[in-house]
Amino acid sequence: FRDGCKKQWGVDVDDQELVGNNLGGLISVCQSKHGWDADLEVLKECVRGKCDNLFGKDPALHDLWEGCTWFVDWMHAVDNPTFSYKEVPCPAELVEMYYSRMHPRP
Repeated sequence: FRDGCKKQWGVDVDDQELVGNNLGGLISVCQSKHGWDADLEVLKECVRGKCDNLFGKDPALHDLWEGCTWFVDWMHAVDNPTFSYKEVPCPAELVEMYYSRMHPRP
């Protein structure tokens, strides 16, 4: 994580306020700052600010900024989410597009 940030984004990896914690990323910095039981909107605003500071100023990092803000808007900046799922058959379009000798059609 730390080397990736430094090499790919050109940022100071020791600045946890900017890049987040090694474990937990940006949300853990916001939780430490505002409390682990802080209001969700406060945490979302904090993480969005971190997204803006880390990725929002460099057009080359725009896709990363979009992913970061997706985490805030769609995932609600959730930390270790729980979820339930239901297995469904693979759509025929994907089978047709991605099957191979190694992974034959079902």
